Amino acid sequence: RVRTRVLTLMLNNISAERLGEQVDRILLKHTVNMLVELGVQGKNIYAECFEDQFLDATRKFYQDESAQYISQNTCSDYLKKAEMRIREEKARVQNYMHESTMSKIQELCDEEWIMAHYKTLIHLENSGCRWMFAHDKVQDLERMYR
Repeated sequence: RVRTRVLTLMLNNISAERLGEQVDRILLKHTVNMLVELGVQGKNIYAECFEDQFLDATRKFYQDESAQYISQNTCSDYLKKAEMRIREEKARVQNYMHESTMSKIQELCDEEWIMAHYKTLIHLENSGCRWMFAHDKVQDLERMYR
């Protein structure tokens, strides 16, 4: 019961931060550290009780946001948004997650922001990769391949 409550509060705070709200990062950092230190008999409490659900919630959040954003914006704007969100997630890990989460969050963001939409990014009318090549949009092309 306590575990469920702590997990819910942590995930709600992270979700609120993604939506622009201020959260207590120090409290989140201390809670993460507690979960890491609670590991007993080879059981990784952080990974099993928090990280997996955090990654699932993150994937769902970015699946929804990226699908909505790509349907309403140009390729260039979409790539700027993706770049910003990836930076935010990396900063979130650096600020209060365990370092083992970094590679997982990077892979997740790449999958949800880039791989899930790569065909659309290439063929998007009047702004996709083909259009960028034809109109010498070098900065946007660089952004696409970072």
